[in-house]
Amino acid sequence: MVSACRAVSAPQRAHGTPQREAAQRPQLAERARGKASIVALVVDPTDEQLATIVAEVRPDLLQLHGSETPARSAAIRKTFSTAVMKAIAVSTAADAEQALAYRDA
Repeated sequence: MVSACRAVSAPQRAHGTPQREAAQRPQLAERARGKASIVALVVDPTDEQLATIVAEVRPDLLQLHGSETPARSAAIRKTFSTAVMKAIAVSTAADAEQALAYRDA
């Protein structure tokens, strides 16, 4: 069973072209809507990029994979009225402690 469908919006993709993938995102999201959560994976997006993604894909969740700070993550959630998940590299206990800053973001 599929629980989430992810639309990747990252410039460093290993395959495909950003333009082709961007054109396919809305159709793929609509095929999955109601069957799985729609997740848009982004890397350091601008508000303009997010506005386009949110309008076209209407994700249930924005998954942040860049250098977004807790404040930026919270601003994205508030501005786009969409749930946010921040991917964080954790190698040490100190990393895990710093990750707590995102708890309310």
